[in-house]
Amino acid sequence: MAKCERCGASFDYDERQGVCPRCCFYNRPPGAARQDTEWMKYYNVEDNSYQLPKSEGLADLFPEEKSGWTKRLHAGHREKTAAGGGRRDSSVRYRKADRQKAARRETSKSRGTAAGAYRDGEDSGRASLLGKVIAFVVIICILMVVITAVLQVTSARGWRFNSGEKEQEDKNIRIETISAQEAAEGVTAGDLTYYVGEAETLFQEGELSDLPAGEKCIGIWLEDNESVLDYTGYSWERPYVFDGTNFREMVDVGALDDQHYFTEKGIETASVYGVGYEDMYGYAVYFVDAAAQSVTLSLPCLTVDENDTDVASYSEVIDIAIPLNQ
Repeated sequence: MAKCERCGASFDYDERQGVCPRCCFYNRPPGAARQDTEWMKYYNVEDNSYQLPKSEGLADLFPEEKSGWTKRLHAGHREKTAAGGGRRDSSVRYRKADRQKAARRETSKSRGTAAGAYRDGEDSGRASLLGKVIAFVVIICILMVVITAVLQVTSARGWRFNSGEKEQEDKNIRIETISAQEAAEGVTAGDLTYYVGEAETLFQEGELSDLPAGEKCIGIWLEDNESVLDYTGYSWERPYVFDGTNFREMVDVGALDDQHYFTEKGIETASVYGVGYEDMYGYAVYFVDAAAQSVTLSLPCLTVDENDTDVASYSEVIDIAIPLNQ
């Protein structure tokens, strides 16, 4: 046990690191050069005239803590002035509280630094994700524009199928209308000569699994003479129909699930791949509105380029109104 040189209190020197728990006087280690202690004989340990320094400016630095600072300072002052013997204990408590506050501030600062770093990383991740989303949207928009442009370029016909509207991109396309009787005798459409027969209802709604609801399957007898045609390309425009509501393309019977029904009923169908490539005859098959009583058959008038047999163009369409036989 050590003895305080100022007030004479006994305490554990190593535990207190030389600081007296009673008067907070620092006692030099045993064996160290002695200090001038003459002044201590005039020191009164019971003197209560000591005043805590005022924390001026703290309220301005921490406005949210203003009420807390004021309450704590006033509470400390009342504690200090309550009794002379309580001054030292209050001082010790304040110093201990200050050390605890400092430790809490350091902890809070370190936590704030870590939280700030986490928030910075999170913000960086969000910015990176946002950038990726924006880049993805831009790429999708570009692809849509490119696909639309390609479809417009490759659609020389300019009709919109399964729609009630005609969209002619080339305003120079002429539309000629002839009767079903004239078409039966043979009609020249560009480099082809078509012979158009009757239009028959082949299957009603519900008789084919591939047939959409509210529609029926019809066939128009169609022959073409390809003997004068020298075409080596792949985009020959096939005849199509208008059922009063929508424009309809030829149906590829060979791709239907119920194609055997056509064979069982003895229906000879025209291949969609034969049009423009070989002599064709048979029923050109279409799915049309179930309420349709007649259709308009359109024959694109294609002409093969003399200098490039892979290219065919047209500037005229021949329309034929044909009644449907039930």
